[in-house]
Amino acid sequence: MNESQAVLFKKLYYLLHKAFVDARNLAFAKNHQQLADLADTFEILPTLMAKWEDVHLDLIRATLARYQAAYKDQGVDYLSILDMEDGEFLGVYGPLVGVGTVCWA
Repeated sequence: MNESQAVLFKKLYYLLHKAFVDARNLAFAKNHQQLADLADTFEILPTLMAKWEDVHLDLIRATLARYQAAYKDQGVDYLSILDMEDGEFLGVYGPLVGVGTVCWA
């Protein structure tokens, strides 16, 4: 895994984390439809990451865009995190540690 892909995966792991937090908040609010749509949006992510191909990034971006279009101004702006410049992302969310690994700061 090269450094660029390692940063991308760190972004994707962070998006999964934010999705779980968002899901908990939606469950507490009994917002079942949005919770189901959020789960539908993110359920494919681990499989795509495990069998990574560069075309998966376009699929992920399109899936996130569809969810965000349905729920404008509600919850996390997942696309803005995904599209952050790598250096900016690492500055905000912490550096990569180790060779080819992604770790939280």
